[in-house]
Amino acid sequence: MKPAKFPGFLLANILVALLVGYLLDSWLHTSPVFIVAGVLYAVIGCLCGMPDRTTDELRQQFGTISRISLVLGAAGSLAALFWGLKAVCGVWAGLFMCLAGLAMIQTWAVRGTFTKMSGFKSYAGRYIFYGLVIAACLWLGVPVLSLVAGIALQKAALVIYPLLGKEDVDGPRYD
Repeated sequence: MKPAKFPGFLLANILVALLVGYLLDSWLHTSPVFIVAGVLYAVIGCLCGMPDRTTDELRQQFGTISRISLVLGAAGSLAALFWGLKAVCGVWAGLFMCLAGLAMIQTWAVRGTFTKMSGFKSYAGRYIFYGLVIAACLWLGVPVLSLVAGIALQKAALVIYPLLGKEDVDGPRYD
């Protein structure tokens, strides 16, 4: 897949997952189980199929950050259980939304063409995606605070990553 097509591919998969999940949940009266499962499946599937032009270094970095995010997300989910299943779903929705945003940034970075317009399109597309995910969560009745918690947990993973002694984008870390 070409990097330029990744954001559109991700958005199309999420919209189809939302529609199919909504129909299944309406039919089986299981709201929001199939919506959440479908969106998670769509995002994880798209992230696993990141564009071929991403470098091995970026893939490794993304993998490490994703693993840290998943560990933090599991801890956040346990805390969110006190507020119910929708709060747990909100934590994961926020976390995966940010991971998808990170993948979009990395995809843009490997394109090789850095114009103001390409930067603007990447930025605008990412924030339209964020808006759609947040709107879908609000429509499903997911608590906003749990969504914010998921976002914060993924951002915490970005802070933890260089503290683990891993190489960052500027080169190796020397203490």
